[in-house]
Amino acid sequence: MLKTKQEIFDHVYKALKEQGFEQSVQDPDTGDCMYFSPEGLRCAAGHLMDQEAFEQAEEFLGDTLEFHGIVEVAHNVKVSHFPGEVFKFDPYDGLIVSFIRKLQDAHDNGFTPEKMEINLSKVVEDEDLTLPE
Repeated sequence: MLKTKQEIFDHVYKALKEQGFEQSVQDPDTGDCMYFSPEGLRCAAGHLMDQEAFEQAEEFLGDTLEFHGIVEVAHNVKVSHFPGEVFKFDPYDGLIVSFIRKLQDAHDNGFTPEKMEINLSKVVEDEDLTLPE
């Protein structure tokens, strides 16, 4: 399990870099971001989840996820209700959840690969982190 902001950032940054800092969107015309896109891309939070376990949790939670993201839902309900190990972080740690929201914002507002890199660099500065090699 990833415990520190730096560990989480390194994991997400490397994964987003590997996919060319491309957004994970449902529909390029609307720009609606997704944890997992049909093309196999993931958003920042999506890289912190097991896709199979997420899909099981999605079935369990149903329409709840339409109005809230799974990170927010997990923070407010017992994760033990989810089948499988969904997260690679502690969803009960409010500071970590807030940090992951920042990473999600960096992704969701990164309409181009260059903009996403800039957004992630701002997270590094704001959180006093370092870029992974």
